[in-house]
Formats: sequence, C-alpha cells, structure tokens
Amino acid sequence: MNGYGIFEEHRQSLLALIGRLRPVLEAVNVEANTERLRVIQERVESDTFKVMFVGEFKRGKSTVINALLGAEVLPTDILPCTAIVNEVKWGAERRARLHPMPTAGKDAPDRPLDIPVEKLAEHVTIQDGDDGGPRPNPYERAEVFWPLPLCENHVEIIDSPGLNEAPERERLTLGYLDRADALVMVLLTTAPLSLSEQTFLDVHVAARGHEDAFFLFTRIDDVPPNRRDAVVESVRNRLAPYHPRDDRVFFVNARDALEGRVRGSGADGRGATGFPPFEQALERFLVRDRGRAKVLVPVLRLQNVVTAARRDIELQQGMLRRTSAGLRREYELQQVPLRQVAQRRDAILGRVDSHLRDVLDEVGAMARRFYRGTADAVEEWARELPLENRLKGLNPFTRTARVEALEEELSAKLKARVQEASAAWQRDELQVFLEERVLALEAQIETDLTELVERVDGIRYELAAVPRRERPGAVAGGVERVVAAGLGTVLGGPGMGLAGANFGFKGVTRAVLPTVAVAVVGAAVGLAALPFSLAVLAANLVSGSLATSRLEQELKEKAAQDCADALRDRTDRIVTELSATVREQLDKVREIVAEGIEGELRSVRQEVENALERLESGEAEREATLAELSRQGSVLNDLDEILAELVAAVAI
Repeated sequence: MNGYGIFEEHRQSLLALIGRLRPVLEAVNVEANTERLRVIQERVESDTFKVMFVGEFKRGKSTVINALLGAEVLPTDILPCTAIVNEVKWGAERRARLHPMPTAGKDAPDRPLDIPVEKLAEHVTIQDGDDGGPRPNPYERAEVFWPLPLCENHVEIIDSPGLNEAPERERLTLGYLDRADALVMVLLTTAPLSLSEQTFLDVHVAARGHEDAFFLFTRIDDVPPNRRDAVVESVRNRLAPYHPRDDRVFFVNARDALEGRVRGSGADGRGATGFPPFEQALERFLVRDRGRAKVLVPVLRLQNVVTAARRDIELQQGMLRRTSAGLRREYELQQVPLRQVAQRRDAILGRVDSHLRDVLDEVGAMARRFYRGTADAVEEWARELPLENRLKGLNPFTRTARVEALEEELSAKLKARVQEASAAWQRDELQVFLEERVLALEAQIETDLTELVERVDGIRYELAAVPRRERPGAVAGGVERVVAAGLGTVLGGPGMGLAGANFGFKGVTRAVLPTVAVAVVGAAVGLAALPFSLAVLAANLVSGSLATSRLEQELKEKAAQDCADALRDRTDRIVTELSATVREQLDKVREIVAEGIEGELRSVRQEVENALERLESGEAEREATLAELSRQGSVLNDLDEILAELVAAVAI
C-alpha cells in the first residue's frame, strides 16, 4: 500500500470514530458538542493535500502539472497563459466551474458558471483586449474536476497565475500560499532565478514557513548531455542561499514526461524524465509531514469533545435523579448566579473591546511610520542599486531599447526592494506585535475566564445535586475551553486547520494573522506600477546633452523620486486598508471569546430542558434515559482508547 493509501486508512478510521460518537452526542443532546463534531467531520471529509505550483510564464508550469496528472488538463501556450487560479480536483466526470472576482465590476458575472472542460482555455488564459493589452478577466479561480488517480488520493493541484502578473492576481496567489500544504516552484534550467523569482523566495516563501518547498527545473533536455552535470551543479549552488536542501530540487523533462504518460510508453512513460523521484518525494512529504497533522489535529479535537460529552452525561444523570419540581426549583434559584455570569461576560468583553481598540490604534501608527520611513529610504536604495543594463557605449540604433531596459530594471528592483522591506516589517515587527498583544489579552482575561467557567460548572453541579466533596477541583484551562468552543463556531473549516491543535490564544493568532500578512505584502504588490516619466531624460540622451554616467544617475534619481512620491501619496490609503483588515481579524478574536462564553450558558439551559423533558415524560422514560446515558458513557470509554491507539499509529 502506498503512502496515500495509509493516509486514507487513517482518514476512514477518523470518520468511523465520528460515526460512533454522533449517537452519543445525540443521546446527550447538547447542541454545542454536536456542532463541534459537525465541524470536525466537515473538515475531515473535505480536507485535501493542496499542492501549489508557482512560476513565471514560459517556465513550463502548466506542462509540469499536466505531466504530473497524466493528462492534458490545463491549457499551455508559448505566451503568458494562466490568467486565474486553477484548482484541479477529483471528479467522476470532467467538468469545470468558474468563480467570479468579488470586485470585477457591475457587468461581471454574479454567480459561479459551470462550463465544459473543452471551453476552459477560453476563460482561464490571458486574452488580448481591443487596445492590444491583456483583457481583464472577470473570474478569480476555476475548479477543474477530473477523474485523475492522483486527485483521487485527496490531492488538489493549484495552478497559480505567473509571477509578476497584475497586482490583483498576484495578491490572489499570495492568499493561496498560506493554505498550501506543499509549494512547488517551477523554474527554467537554462535561466534559473530571475530577479522576480529571487524576490518571491525572499519575500513570500521564507516568510510563510515553506522551508520544505520543492524546486522543479524544467527543460533539462535542452542542455547537452555532456554539460548537464556542470549545469546542475551550477544551478544547485545558485539556489543554495535560498534553499539548501538538495532533496527538494529536481531537474525534469516535462514535455517528454507528459507525452510518455499520455501514450503510456514504457513503465509509466517517464522513467528518464526525472518525474518519478519528484513524485515519490512529494508523496512522502504530504503523507508523513502534512498527513500526520491532518489526522492528529482532528483526533485532539475529538478527544476534547469526548471529555465534554462525559461531563454532560454525568451532569444529566444527576439532574434526572431529582424530581421535576425539585429541578425547576433549583433552576429558579440559579437564575441569580446565571445573571451574574452574564454580567461578568459583558465585563470581560468590554475589556476585550478596549484592548483591541488600543491594538488597532497602534497598528495604524506603526504602519504610517513604516511606509513614510520606506519612502524616505527609497532614494538611498536607488543609489545603491547594482545595474545590469548600462548606458555606456550606446550606439544610436539601440539607445532607445537600452533606456527602456534600464527603466524596466529600475522599476523591478525598486518594487522588489519595497516588497522585501514590507515582508520584513510584517514578519519582524507587525506579526510579533500582534502576537504579543493578543497573548497579552489572554493574560489579562485568563483569570476572569477561568472564574467564569468555574461559576458555570458550579451552577451545573448545583442543578445536578452533586455534593461538594464529589466535585472536581479548580477548572484547568478555562481559556482553552472557551476558545475551543468559539473557534469551531466562528472559524470552522479552513480556519480550524490553521489554528492547529492549540486551543489557546496562540491557536487564535495562527488562524487570523495570515490574512494580515497577505494584506501587508499585498499593499507592496500594489506599488508595482510605479509612475515613471522618463521622456525628458530620453530626449536629453538623444540630443547628447547628458553624459551616459550622469544620465544613469538621473534615471535612478527619477525612479526613486517617483517611487517615494507614490508611497507618500498612497500611505493614507494603505494604512486605512491595512487597518480595516486588522480590525476584521481582531473582531474574530472578540467573537471567539463571546461565542465560547455564550456556548457555556446555552449548554446549561439545554441540559436543564433535556432533563425536565425526560422527567415529565414519566418514570419509565427517566429510567430508560439513565440506562441509555450509562451505555453511552461506556461507548465514550471505548472511543477514548481507540483515539489513543490512533494517535500512536499516526505518530510512528
């Protein structure tokens, strides 16, 4: 059995455990636990290994993906091809679905469009507009469903637009980086590591923790056999500062691999193409590194649900041993403590609101200082830029092209420098600040949350008539209990995966901060189109009124001034947009706390209502319910053992 098969066994074991736990929760009938189980099941059923491919155009990215899939799924062309994100997924029938851009305009489609796969190229490739430039594409992504063996193993292939595309497309690509299980960067063997590729590695790959990224160098077949060893060594040396792991670097012949797979020549048609070692390494990484987390995180969440269900069973058994009148009387007495808990909840949320307002104000001030400081630094950066395109020795027939090449180089290098500075600021200052402030909030309200949970449990024990000597001691992990309940309701789905197994505020930061990172780097991406105005300087060149060395300096100064002016002009807008993103994510922190507390109060009400319904249905119903709860308690004990065994099996 291959690695994907082992992962599927674990996934099916998880789903079987969820299936056994569901009747237990239905018998206990506490909505909070049932909802948490639903979220876990949805996550396990829908989770896939997301393998994201990135690269500049004409690197053979789509051909590589088609070779990996063993079919010509994605369109390829000699021109820049992929205009939107393509998500290739398992489907019993071939079909495609296009999703519109949220900001595509009033004339854009307002709902997904299902199309035949034969029409895919018309919608996902870059098309020429009436003005000769690229026509805006109203779609942000396409889901491509195909009966492919690789995708049947819960592998989803993400084909992103080329690097250095339009800013809105580049921001879309960056958003996917945080969700990818594996990143595969496609480069050209004969022209490795362009400036934009180096910037992508410096700014985006390292910052997002993709330390195990795969590097596929295509067109190794273009290198003469007697030169290949030397070229491979040279490429590896050049890549080493960015990625020192040789076991993640592969040289492939994608065209022959695709042709061989489609025709079925040889064992798989690709033995000499370099693909099998890459596929094996990718499978090992997905199953061993990512697959374990995809199993262990749901297991830990299930263990928490089992613990909560066991507590609820014990409390409901206690309530059912009372009379209906006695339980109603006790519930009435507990209304005062419940109102006090609600007041304490409001006080806690007030402190959360005040803390988050202060954080937001500080973020705005930090961002303003950074972007203004960056604008001031641009001129120095420009002076220090090493230039590959030089104007010395111009001849009259090539000078215009040389000036344009220099202009393009200055634009690209200044853009890269701003992106690098933005990424470093986000990683080293903003993210650290936000993590510290969110964890500081946890420290501020930890005691209050723990006391609140203890009060709620005390109310439960009074309702269940549990003698004080038989009650557990102080509650451990009140914050974790509240956050675990709130995370599932507020985030669910992908957010739960980002939070990992940590149920405290550290898990919250993992879930909400990636969006902030995308916003910061996205602001720098938006500065790609710097407003250069070099017509006067070019005229001076033609007239010979400026020496070439002086002209180069003039071009640098002009580029720096335009870049600095653009930053200063856009600072207020950038800060406003960034603050809005941070506010949206911090609001989720507040919502998680609020929902977690409210879930505790809802559970008390529901437990009492369940018990009263059984008590008022007669003695036979009461006895039957007590017996059923005892039986379900035994099931929980069995599930605890099975979950522990699954943890041990996955950890091997």
